[in-house]
Amino acid sequence: MFYFNPYAIPPFLASLLIISLGIFVWQKNLRSGINFSWFLVCFSMFIWLLGDASLFSTKNEILASFLTRVIYIGISAIPINIYFFVKNITKSAFKNIWILWLAYLLVMPIIFKTNLIVGQPNVFFWGFYPKAGFYHWLYLIMWASLFVVSTLNIYNQISKYKIINDGKKRLQYSFWALAVGGILGSLDFIQKYGIELYPFGYFCVPAIVCLITYAIVKHNLMDINIAVRKGFVYSILIAAITAIYLLLIMVIEYLFREIIGYRSIIVSLISAFIIAIIFNPLRSKIQNFIDRVFMGKLPQEIVLENTLLKQEVERSERLKTASTLALGLCHEIKNPLTTIRTFAEFLPEKYKDEDFVKKFAKLIPSEVERINSIIKQLLDFSKPAPPSFRNTNIHQLINEVLIFLNSEFLKKHIKVEGADENLSLSIKIDPPQIKQALLNIILNAMEAMPKGGVLHISTQVGRSNYLDIRISDSGCGIPKEDLKQIFDPFFTNKDSGTGLGLAITHQIIKNHNGSIEVESTLDKGTTFTIKLPLERLEG
Repeated sequence: MFYFNPYAIPPFLASLLIISLGIFVWQKNLRSGINFSWFLVCFSMFIWLLGDASLFSTKNEILASFLTRVIYIGISAIPINIYFFVKNITKSAFKNIWILWLAYLLVMPIIFKTNLIVGQPNVFFWGFYPKAGFYHWLYLIMWASLFVVSTLNIYNQISKYKIINDGKKRLQYSFWALAVGGILGSLDFIQKYGIELYPFGYFCVPAIVCLITYAIVKHNLMDINIAVRKGFVYSILIAAITAIYLLLIMVIEYLFREIIGYRSIIVSLISAFIIAIIFNPLRSKIQNFIDRVFMGKLPQEIVLENTLLKQEVERSERLKTASTLALGLCHEIKNPLTTIRTFAEFLPEKYKDEDFVKKFAKLIPSEVERINSIIKQLLDFSKPAPPSFRNTNIHQLINEVLIFLNSEFLKKHIKVEGADENLSLSIKIDPPQIKQALLNIILNAMEAMPKGGVLHISTQVGRSNYLDIRISDSGCGIPKEDLKQIFDPFFTNKDSGTGLGLAITHQIIKNHNGSIEVESTLDKGTTFTIKLPLERLEG
């Protein structure tokens, strides 16, 4: 039914590459309309290319006729899915998409049941190939028109941008890829009208798909002109090598067939292996040449530079943190030291003054304890103890914290909601550290409600196998400009406090491979969300 045909290799490899890129883009963001619509485009191309590869590899006319029509399932869907994709990236309304799919469903029976659009396949030197029916020209006009409308839609959207930003770059990227790809890909229709020219769209289309995939996933990391030039030139050179590679396979196979008198798949595979070894150094040299011309450096040089740059950034961050800690420490211990210094200066003169001695006898120990507390918190932040993980009932731990603070809640007229001591959910954590993190957040919430209010605590198991702990208050809220700094050491807007509580909390959650987020609205309240991984779930 099927046989090994070297001419089927390009469409087969292209189909695998394109569907892989489509799946890769979609799984990057399953909820994104852009990513999903691009997956549909890739899936349509996959049907077309895999159908061509299968068609080239059969000698059965009945099967070839059926495969020819299967191919048009993918070909017909390509412009519709591209239109859908363009509507997503331009954020336009989907007004007529249902009409296009209705037309698609109406055309399919005509393709499968008649020869009006697709006739019996042509026979070329590379194998069977679809043949245009009497009304194929009308089908082709509709196909091309939808492609042109989609491309012009992107162009019109680009013209609305007054400045060059990531959004405009992505649209420019998509416009040129679709324009060039549409022209080169549509040239594969000419063989359907009896022109015996091997379709080279199999080499061009994957390059276009790679470019748009890059625009979707990493469009803000590289200048568009560099990406486009590198992508096109590199793809063309690789296509040329691939063509030579396949040609040599066919020549060697032909010589063996003529000399020995039979056609051997084993010989073909051995030949392919030998040629791959021979041409691999050339491929590496071409890649290095392209990287030097368009990137200025070899890949390994770029990796080394990136590594050195990362190390430099890390050093700068460490120095910045050390500077912040030093300044914060100086600020926090300045007042206690001033008190101690005042006592030391006046002690020789007033050591017989009972009121003076009595006053400072109470003040000095409290100020020393304050300095000791600051240093202890600083050590906890700078050199945190590694977590000692064990299975812990998280709801029981939350209730222990609330019971510990119960008298403070009553004193400050704070109502606690949401906590349920009857729930049982065990996860692997360090109980004392998580208890400290919860205490720090709840104490901050209490300080934000000096006249009383509501503290709401809830837990929820998320879809990504994480436990979410939400702590909300109805306090004064946090200014928007301060939200980015609240986890920085020594950052505080309060008259008392060191500003280390939330920094330590952030460090604890990070050491648990979790994360902490904050949302706040002035005069309405603040919500902290702690996300902890569910390594083990019970109850």
